[in-house]
Amino acid sequence: MRIEIPQAQAYIESLASGEALSKRKSRTFAEELGLGKICLSPSEGHLLAFLVRMHECRKFVEIGTLTGLSAQYIIEGMGGEGELWTLEKTDLHAKKAMEAIAEHPSGKNIHVIVGDARFTLESLKVSGPFDGVFID
Repeated sequence: MRIEIPQAQAYIESLASGEALSKRKSRTFAEELGLGKICLSPSEGHLLAFLVRMHECRKFVEIGTLTGLSAQYIIEGMGGEGELWTLEKTDLHAKKAMEAIAEHPSGKNIHVIVGDARFTLESLKVSGPFDGVFID
């Protein structure tokens, strides 16, 4: 028996727990910007958090914040105790991300850096070394 991809994806998503208000806010902001389709699905977010947790990451860099959804999954993968630097080129996206992240219990451990990563990444050298990088 062959399962259709949309059916399989729906099943996998049904296994993921619901998202907290801060994550739903990030999703809503992305949809308002017309970029909702490029957000992680809940199951992808849980997978990302699992991989971060499995590798026991404590310091992490994300390139491409959008509205902060993946940042929230990454910090949760670190048990809420690690530190994440997330780089976003677009001012409006960074503003929306900061608003959503402020409501996350570990939001204080997420540093949103605004600017083109080709230039802002260099400034993170002093905070390294890092355990992982997620390029979104």
